[in-house]
Amino acid sequence: MPRILIADDTPAVRAVCRAVLEGDGHEVFEAPDGAEALALFSLHRPALVLCDLLMPGRGGLETLRWLRAFSDVPVVVMSGQGERLDGARLFPAAYGLGAAAALRKPFTVDELLFVVRQVLAGAGK
Repeated sequence: MPRILIADDTPAVRAVCRAVLEGDGHEVFEAPDGAEALALFSLHRPALVLCDLLMPGRGGLETLRWLRAFSDVPVVVMSGQGERLDGARLFPAAYGLGAAAALRKPFTVDELLFVVRQVLAGAGK
């Protein structure tokens, strides 16, 4: 099964996503922020990235922008803030940068698996 990188500053979100995705047969890597996610991406070349939009330091939009500079890996963005933060429309901005899909937190196990499987199938993985 494909490798998946989870970038989220909330340990519980990473742990649940890891458990679900490993249970589905994926190899999973975790990062607490965008900077570490980019380092892990370079090492492991995952087939999919799950990326929280609101993280300290290098946030999700900046991480997505950086990934797009050299990779077409599918990125599923996640946010619990809805679509707005300080007037910014987060999900539309992420789609504009090339996000493959978006998950609104809290999401269910079924929603996570559905989106991951759909995006990977569309990417031919």
